[in-house]
Amino acid sequence: MSSRVIARIAAWASGMLAMTGGITGILTGAWLRAALPAVVGFALLGAGIGIAYRAALVALTRGAAAARQGALASLYAAITYSVAAAVVALVGWIGNLTGLVTATIAALAVLGASAIVALAWAPRLRDTIDFTRPHAHSHIETAAIADRI
Repeated sequence: MSSRVIARIAAWASGMLAMTGGITGILTGAWLRAALPAVVGFALLGAGIGIAYRAALVALTRGAAAARQGALASLYAAITYSVAAAVVALVGWIGNLTGLVTATIAALAVLGASAIVALAWAPRLRDTIDFTRPHAHSHIETAAIADRI
């Protein structure tokens, strides 16, 4: 329900801007040695990642039959979580070579730059909701509801 409300208010949002803002907050907090901008930054980064994950998942599964949606969603989760694990391991390895601060700043810079580049084609919240139906849910939510009936 809240996804629909947020999508109506910020239909243009993709998660990439929140991720970039979050990274900016984290780096600003580190530079200023201030916790508040960093904590806000981590919250924004997490929200941006969540929005981006959901929007891409809906875009990937839209229009597929329910069984196919499940298979696509499982494959998407396996790939995204595997890539995340590989990146964490890579940053840890780089951190062992260069120091954790250097590796973290580099990882955040690469993530921020990637988010800005991806902004050009990233799915938007407006792509996750069918606004033609008064009480429409996302296609994934609709499939999940249908499976429970």
